[in-house]
Amino acid sequence: MNRRNLIRAGGAAALASALPAGSAQAQQKMVWKASDVHPLGYPTVEAIVRMGRKLEAATSGRISIQMFPA
Repeated sequence: MNRRNLIRAGGAAALASALPAGSAQAQQKMVWKASDVHPLGYPTVEAIVRMGRKLEAATSGRISIQMFPA
């Protein structure tokens, strides 16, 4: 496994660990923070922004992603 795949797997595991939150957290608004070394408009940054919009719509605004591009 190369370094990039290891970092991706770690990031996916971190996101997945936040999903099975208990019912006490079910009512709280959660803001996930994401960063990237690329500027706005770069495909990976835009993918996270789109994912955040979809996630916010699917959870009625309970979960959102705040993006921090370079």
